[in-house]
Amino acid sequence: MAVPPSPGDMQIFRFGQDPSRYTIYPKWFEHPSIQIPNGAAFVWPLGTEGFRISGSATLGIRKYMGDNAVVVQVTHTDERRIELSGMFPGNTGAENMRDLIEILTGKAPYKSLRLPGVFPLEQYVTVENYEFRHEEDDRTKSVLYTVTFLRSGVGKKVRRRRVTQPPPNPKKAKNKGKPARIFTVRDGYRTLRSIAQKVYGNSNRWNDLYKLNTQKLNSMGIPYHMIPITQLPLGTAIRY
Repeated sequence: MAVPPSPGDMQIFRFGQDPSRYTIYPKWFEHPSIQIPNGAAFVWPLGTEGFRISGSATLGIRKYMGDNAVVVQVTHTDERRIELSGMFPGNTGAENMRDLIEILTGKAPYKSLRLPGVFPLEQYVTVENYEFRHEEDDRTKSVLYTVTFLRSGVGKKVRRRRVTQPPPNPKKAKNKGKPARIFTVRDGYRTLRSIAQKVYGNSNRWNDLYKLNTQKLNSMGIPYHMIPITQLPLGTAIRY
């Protein structure tokens, strides 16, 4: 079973794309992934979000005649299911959905699922069902997903990649003497991505807005990976 290379070495791997790039963990940068044996794989753009582990411990009893008595053999099995749920945020949500479906529906007796921080070993799984959806009141292009796997075995130890965590308070960009400009959040422009498209002409520059408004946005308690797509309160003043 091949082990996925680091993100910088990705070649045959479809690496999930997302505007925020990654979720910050205390010491580890952890990407779940699923791979067709000796084939292509999909690596989640964020860390493990929602998950649910369920199982059914079954008992098998087999009786047969020994030399002088009935011999009973008892076996225990675990029918375990792993359910993953979360969001592919931003403009690349549909692209991530299509890439993951291609892996989920790929023909193979099993697939290798790696969940760093959840299971220390890779899980051999088959896909039981999957669902992708977009909520009616969501005005972004984000896609919600739920995938259920049936585990059939375990493999090698999951590798974890240590990275340096960026500073919690990035330095504010210098305005080179220009007065601060203010954009007031209004209908149609309630996320940093939509505001960046309006004021800069490029939605991917949402992080420039974040750097200029770090203290205000952090005080709202918004997780970093949700900052570009979270709807801000109407009337909020955003520097740009």
